[in-house]
Amino acid sequence: MDPKAACAPPLRIFVAGSCVSRDAFGEPQAGDALVLTSYLARSSLATLACAPASPTPNIAKIASLFQRRMVKADHARQLLALARAGEFDLLLLDLIDERFHLLRREDGAIVTYSNEYAAVAGRPLGGTWIRSGSAEHVHMWRVGLQRLIEALDESGSLAKVRINCVYWAARDVDGKPTHGFSPEVTEAANAFLAERYRDLEAAFGESACLRYPPSALVSDPHHRWGVSAFHYVPALYEETRRRLIESMTSHSSVPQASQLTGSCPTGAAIAPRTRQVELAVSDCGLTASIKGPNAPELEYAFYLMRGPQRVAATWYSPRTTVTLPYPSIPGTYEITAFERQRRAPKPTRKYRTLPVQLPDPACYAAQRWSDHIELYDRDRSLLAVDGVHRVLDDGPSSLDFLLRGFTPGLTRKPLLVCFGGAIVHRRGMAGPFFHGLSLGRACGLPVVCVADPTLTRSADVALAWYAGNDQWPTLYREIARHLDQLAEATKSSLVLVGGSGGGFAALSVLIGLNSVARAIVWNPQTTIARYHPLSVQRYVMCAFPEIARKMGLGRRSADHASREMLAECMERAGVLHDLTRVMPISRAKALYLQNESDTHHIEGHLKPFLASRGLSLEAGQHVMSSDGLTVCLGNWGSGHARPSPQAVAWLVNQVALGRDNEAVARSIVDGEMPQGHQTTATV
Repeated sequence: MDPKAACAPPLRIFVAGSCVSRDAFGEPQAGDALVLTSYLARSSLATLACAPASPTPNIAKIASLFQRRMVKADHARQLLALARAGEFDLLLLDLIDERFHLLRREDGAIVTYSNEYAAVAGRPLGGTWIRSGSAEHVHMWRVGLQRLIEALDESGSLAKVRINCVYWAARDVDGKPTHGFSPEVTEAANAFLAERYRDLEAAFGESACLRYPPSALVSDPHHRWGVSAFHYVPALYEETRRRLIESMTSHSSVPQASQLTGSCPTGAAIAPRTRQVELAVSDCGLTASIKGPNAPELEYAFYLMRGPQRVAATWYSPRTTVTLPYPSIPGTYEITAFERQRRAPKPTRKYRTLPVQLPDPACYAAQRWSDHIELYDRDRSLLAVDGVHRVLDDGPSSLDFLLRGFTPGLTRKPLLVCFGGAIVHRRGMAGPFFHGLSLGRACGLPVVCVADPTLTRSADVALAWYAGNDQWPTLYREIARHLDQLAEATKSSLVLVGGSGGGFAALSVLIGLNSVARAIVWNPQTTIARYHPLSVQRYVMCAFPEIARKMGLGRRSADHASREMLAECMERAGVLHDLTRVMPISRAKALYLQNESDTHHIEGHLKPFLASRGLSLEAGQHVMSSDGLTVCLGNWGSGHARPSPQAVAWLVNQVALGRDNEAVARSIVDGEMPQGHQTTATV
């Protein structure tokens, strides 16, 4: 042994995380290379985004001195103070305790709702939840991380950080599922941890991360703290110690925060004058381009930032031009580009565009629909009150609902849910776009109008089918989940209504619902790629700008963008775009009205839709499929003509009264529908 190493003092370890990291250090022994000097747990990094919270009086009732100290440290944001002091050789972070929700108390303070705090917080709780993993929680977490980075930079301690990248164990050492933890919960927790560890890697560099093979992340049934998905076998803790010691010799210097993120009041690029990033608005979205000498040894990552929040990103690649979606949430935006040597662990330079105010207020005006606007994170249920309800997520656009007719105590009255088709004369009109208010008034029903979030991205897009975009790839499920919650809160059934592109939306959302629900649609598209190519191409370029750019759609005219290419783009994006490929669901009841002179929709949409269910179109017959689909052909005018507003109101009332779809179809045939034209056939 090197005599100098033998007499070297042990490394002082500061653990901020959980017992997962703390348990790697036992009682100090003579000759130990590592010694635990500070330990903080039971606290989310998200709390660092907020001012310190005044102590809860009941904290004094926590019997354990350690537990009481952890709760107090969480309230006081003690991690920032210790980071600024820098009295440690290594700071070991893990994120296992990010599983705890946050509580926004009635006084506005935010604290971690740990088991220890929960024991003395009292019931009922005063305040509201911020659930772990929600959009609001992730936003606060990233702000908190930035404040931790700034505190570490003050003490010159950024290079001291190590990330203990541990995950929940799905199985124990005997190969059995971890007792008390479902596979679904474990998988969701690990997906959240993986995203946050990527954030930490971007901040501190790849070489700061301690990673383990899956074989090491197994639960120990005989762990001293009991069975848990994050109580591991002894070999894991031994490996943590070994890697910490090893990292002290292999970990290269990490740039200080001022080197990476230094701000400049004018918003000028932070890099040599020979290279800069420029921002331009294109027909696909916001395009960022690195301008300067070509450097094949370099690669770039791009972030679209709204204040401190990252709302869209592309990871490192040699590309010097990327396109990110145009935002609909107002705010100050900038694109930040990170430069590094190819496959290097950390960025060497950072470039920023000039900040811009987006979107233009003329492009988005929710207040024109209501003075009451509620904001939600993705996991919060909509309130059953009149107004505009905006669901925010990590992305540039919101999912908006307009509620009307929701009187106090409303229960058991069918809720009318309206989806819009193409917007005529779109230019100069400000989103969000809601449809169905007059229908709700005519029927005397509370109405939920749903706005398509893709339409707020570009004035060139008049129709997006509620199919989703790169922020909301499973939009129909998101809409269905919020509608299910509204239906449960009001003890109501749902009646979904839409024509043409809105008919596609109603049928899609109907598939995702768990509530008692029925749909009334007329002349719907059933496969997006079979609609007019120009409309489909504009949607694809707006909704999936990066995929569209890679496939060269922006350089092709609609005549040369084949249906197969457009379908492939949507397939890569993972959106529901073809209802003929969706298996019927027995609980989904739909009344499908089709104008008989609308040849395009009969041949291109209705017939393939029926064929996918083993049905065929024969005049003069009713056809009922096993999933409750009723199709009725009628004559409401020329081509793509729809039933009159009075006719649609009559249909809604018939369905709301509980008449089954086949009986309603017979009534249409018999001429009972007001202002109805002679129906030539029912199918």
